[in-house]
Amino acid sequence: MKKESEIADLFMEIASELRYSILKKLDERDQKQSQIAKDLGMTLPESHRQFERLAKTNLISKTLNGLYSITSFGHILLEHLDSLEFLTKHKNYFVSHTLGDLPSKFVKRLSDLNECDVIEGAFVLNDKMIQIAKDGKYLKVISAHVPPDAFRKGLNSAKKTGKQVSIIYAKNTIIPKGFKDEFTGKAVQELISNGTYERKMVDRVQVYVVLNDKTALVIFPDTKGNVDLNIGFLSNEPVFHEWCLDYHQYLWERSGSCDVSKFRES
Repeated sequence: MKKESEIADLFMEIASELRYSILKKLDERDQKQSQIAKDLGMTLPESHRQFERLAKTNLISKTLNGLYSITSFGHILLEHLDSLEFLTKHKNYFVSHTLGDLPSKFVKRLSDLNECDVIEGAFVLNDKMIQIAKDGKYLKVISAHVPPDAFRKGLNSAKKTGKQVSIIYAKNTIIPKGFKDEFTGKAVQELISNGTYERKMVDRVQVYVVLNDKTALVIFPDTKGNVDLNIGFLSNEPVFHEWCLDYHQYLWERSGSCDVSKFRES
């Protein structure tokens, strides 16, 4: 019970909006108590109480020159709390959606996704995929669907510019009825032969990623494990992009050869 009590006490300290704001400010740089009190609209006696509580739990400390500094423990804790910001910001979404089979190392980096736009509507989302596929110096995808328009744009762009296309499909990937011939046609085979178009396969895909060198899109599954192609998260922010790029690389290294015969027509 002691361990649970310590965790509960720690969460009690950071549950206060004021104390959390103090930590965030000190994570930027060492500062005077009086300056933070002014910035946050606190009286000096109130700020003294809040600073004392944070110092008592080893989250902050006073430096020799009289400034306050966040401790290493406080910084590490704040990094983990920042990962909750994405979930908290989109809490209504995550009532009916999950993180699927996302590996723990990427769950811990969810704070990288904080700066993004929510894209709603199947048509709008499809348009964003088409734009990403058409533009940029490369195209990387993790998916269990083959949207024809986005596929064609990516293919045409690869033909014209020679940009690299790397796609990870799931074994249960859904392909539109009658599209398989085009998907496996001569144009595709030529791009595969010259190394411009690469594709691999994993057992299943629950978290979709589509990105070029500038823009990235992430789509999570619903609580039944089915990807929801009606809503996604889009961003040009470098940290968001890096998260998507790293996840694609992580799966790419764990993927096998692509067997198109396993795809389902629908």
